[in-house]
Amino acid sequence: MLAATVALTVATGGALAAPTAAQAYDYSQIPASSWAYTDSTRPHGAIVGAQTDAPIGRWLDDEENAHTSRFYFSIDLGGLKGRQLLDADLLAHERQVTDCTRSTGVELWRTAAFTDGNSWRTPPAELEKLGTMSAGAGRECPGYLVQDLADTVRATLARGETTLHLELRLSGEAERDRQLSRWFWYRPTLTVEHNGLPTVGGLSVYPGRGCGDAANPVGVGRSVTFAANASEPDQNDRAHVTFAAWPVDQPAQRQERGGTGYGGGQQFRTEWDLSSHPHGTVLAWTAQAGDGDGTSEWAAPCYVRVDRQAPAQAPQVSSEEYPAGGGDQPSGGPGVPGRFRFDAGGDTDVVRYRYYDPNHGSSLWIDAPAPGAAAVLTWTPRRGGPMTMTVSSVDAVGNISPPREYEFWVRYTEPSVEVSVAGPGLPSTLTMRSPVAEVTSFGYRLNEDAEVRVPAEGAAATVRVTFPANGQYQLAVSAYVGDVLSGARQQTVHVDDAPTVESTDFAWDRDGVAGREGRFTLRPRTTEVVAYRYSFNYDDETRVPAAADGTATLDWTPPAADWYQLNVRSERADGTVSQATSYGFSVIDNKPTVYSGDLVVWPRRDGVGLPIEFHFDTAMPDVTEYVYQFDGEAERTVPAQSGSARLTWTPERAGERSVTVRSRYASGELSPPNVWPFQVWTGPVVTSSAYDSDTSDGRVGKEATFAFRPGLPGVQRYTYRFDGGDEQTVDAAAADGTASVTYTPGRSGYTTLDVTSHGADGTTSQTRMYTFIVKSDKVNVYGYYSPWSPSGGIGVPGWQRFHSELHRDVAEYLYRINDGPEQTVAAATDSTSTDLTITPDRNGTNTLHVRQRLRDGTLSPITEYVFLVGTAPLVASTEYPAGQWSGGAGQPGRFTFSGGTAGIVEFEYQVGEDEPRLVPATGGTATVTWTPPYSTGYGMTVRGRLADGTWTDSTSYSFYVRP
Repeated sequence: MLAATVALTVATGGALAAPTAAQAYDYSQIPASSWAYTDSTRPHGAIVGAQTDAPIGRWLDDEENAHTSRFYFSIDLGGLKGRQLLDADLLAHERQVTDCTRSTGVELWRTAAFTDGNSWRTPPAELEKLGTMSAGAGRECPGYLVQDLADTVRATLARGETTLHLELRLSGEAERDRQLSRWFWYRPTLTVEHNGLPTVGGLSVYPGRGCGDAANPVGVGRSVTFAANASEPDQNDRAHVTFAAWPVDQPAQRQERGGTGYGGGQQFRTEWDLSSHPHGTVLAWTAQAGDGDGTSEWAAPCYVRVDRQAPAQAPQVSSEEYPAGGGDQPSGGPGVPGRFRFDAGGDTDVVRYRYYDPNHGSSLWIDAPAPGAAAVLTWTPRRGGPMTMTVSSVDAVGNISPPREYEFWVRYTEPSVEVSVAGPGLPSTLTMRSPVAEVTSFGYRLNEDAEVRVPAEGAAATVRVTFPANGQYQLAVSAYVGDVLSGARQQTVHVDDAPTVESTDFAWDRDGVAGREGRFTLRPRTTEVVAYRYSFNYDDETRVPAAADGTATLDWTPPAADWYQLNVRSERADGTVSQATSYGFSVIDNKPTVYSGDLVVWPRRDGVGLPIEFHFDTAMPDVTEYVYQFDGEAERTVPAQSGSARLTWTPERAGERSVTVRSRYASGELSPPNVWPFQVWTGPVVTSSAYDSDTSDGRVGKEATFAFRPGLPGVQRYTYRFDGGDEQTVDAAAADGTASVTYTPGRSGYTTLDVTSHGADGTTSQTRMYTFIVKSDKVNVYGYYSPWSPSGGIGVPGWQRFHSELHRDVAEYLYRINDGPEQTVAAATDSTSTDLTITPDRNGTNTLHVRQRLRDGTLSPITEYVFLVGTAPLVASTEYPAGQWSGGAGQPGRFTFSGGTAGIVEFEYQVGEDEPRLVPATGGTATVTWTPPYSTGYGMTVRGRLADGTWTDSTSYSFYVRP
């Protein structure tokens, strides 16, 4: 890397190198600007500026003459003046070494400038030893010697010097040892990382309110935006600005925060919340620029003064055209301007007014002509009815007075306008009406044209208007009583030349019918139309000539039921075409549709002898019934309800089948037929009394019979498998092709039986998948005491639930806890589960063994249910039983604590937020009396303490005190 660096130095001759993307600083290489070395054999002279390697130490020339030399050079630091120095290293390149097996130290000195009078005997003064660099053995040799000079360069620049004078020499006795001599490239290089510091200035209160000094601070309100300009000298660097502000009398409250850049990052702003500062507080504020490597000095402070006193009085509002009042005093009208006067009563703090514009539903501002002066607003309503204009006075810093609500009523005088657009160049109709009976004339204006006045008759007028071209037109209409404006309105009129498409056969409220011809009428919306170009669903255009009046008819027969879009353009005599009209419509099929959900489900459930439901439907109106026929069977009918019908049909053979369906209309006419092919599953029909109904009792361990009935003729045998197991074979009975097999399931749950029939001629049917649910013969247990976490404690009763999938046949459950006696509980007759209460007698792991006895006396396998018992004590109360409303406020109750675990010496109890209390236990039991102060719900928490100081689990006991 160093070799590459020095090579770059030679190439650039000391020019600054561009920083990489990862650097925010600049990286420069500054080679020596001048150099010389002294020679002991030339006591009164020196070798200056020679572009040869410079020796140091004792060395021999070609004639074996001994020399001793020191190397002097200077570095120009002028390019670093005014910049922030981050790092500086001197790189001295060894070009030749007498003996690399020997190590030595090369001293670097800061010296006085090397002049013409300097030589071996009169060297420049050594001012400061900067370091000793290790060279020789143990290092790359010849190699690079590196010395950190950051502090030296900073000190040099701080002294106002722009050149650093340096010396390389061997130290002490090494200078007289010929084996330690070495030669250096004549231009050592200073590598520098440096940064141009940004500057900050242009401090002001945004927008454009100046900086403010201590004697004349800028007045501000509850918040202020500080702004400052920042400049960054480095092209590849970006500045940021930090703002600071503090009350002048409390500098310890100084706060700092960053700003956001605007205008290409040259100006920075921050909004400062001043709501916590009292009225009259003076704050100083300043800014500082930084670029990530360094910062500028803080700018001279600016000053602001907090003004939180809003104008005390709401302004007065008045208007001659729209005086205040209710609906009994309407005035003006939509489009009729009015003047509104806002008056602050001479309060010179007021410089503007804020008002709520009822037209836009937003707040707007109007400046006062002078501080405290009234302002006049000209405002034009856009609608009639009640209006409220809310107005406030505003001072120079934005403080707002209480609002004044000015309520008035605008007359409903807005005229209505109906525009029937014929198209460009054709006369369109403009109809204007006014709710004001006295209206004598109307005025209308298109875009910026002059207003055209027309007389009114019966408060209405109709005129012909020709729009010259396609486009949007702004239409303004005014109504007048004499020369007085009574009301106005504006609206946008869209004009285009797209033709009109009409049809009674294909319309939004009348669908077309596939195969039935219908007609479209095409009408022009421009002049000189000679033809129309049309396409359906963006197919290629077809041209149809127009009649003399510019109209044309198009007869069309839809090929199929679908949604269609007819696109039409008119063609003028000069060959130009209009904009396109898109006319969408729906075409329905006059053939009925057929559907059967039984033929699409999986596993397939249809087959020979199994009923199949079919659904007939149509989009055609007035259908009274359907006529249908399955294959060669006789035709039958089924009545239609709201155009639909359902029927059930049982096939007598499997394979490819079809149904032909026609709709019959109220007129007696029949639709074209729809032939719907389908396939009846050829797989065998499987039945089992043990699983074919919800009340069947198929279960684990109980043998069940499965009957196979053929779906094809000539069945000789069946292959089958249960739950994907090994394939088995059973022969069919010779007479009817049926067969049966037995199966005793070994597990519960969803089970499959796949059956395929095989004929004597090798014909194989489709495979029937028969699914059934095998019920479990074991009892499921769950409840208060569970296997996952400890609950309750010794003596604490808890509910448990026995659930059986064979609940219809269960007579009773037999159970025992741990090694206790077996007990019984009768099975519930109205539920799938049976509940009971158990009370454990030991902590930790317990085991419940349970089995069920069926009504036929059969006993199921035993279920072992492991559960965990905690150490929480039992809480009981006669006066305040758990979970019930009882007792009353002020009525004492006795609460008994017991159980949980053995060895409890005292109990701790706490009611609600009361302090916990202790009560000693006798024989593991204690009783306390507690009186509820209020009628409400209470929670009591109880735990026991053992003799060794450990605590049991806690019990939460809830009860309710009656009012």
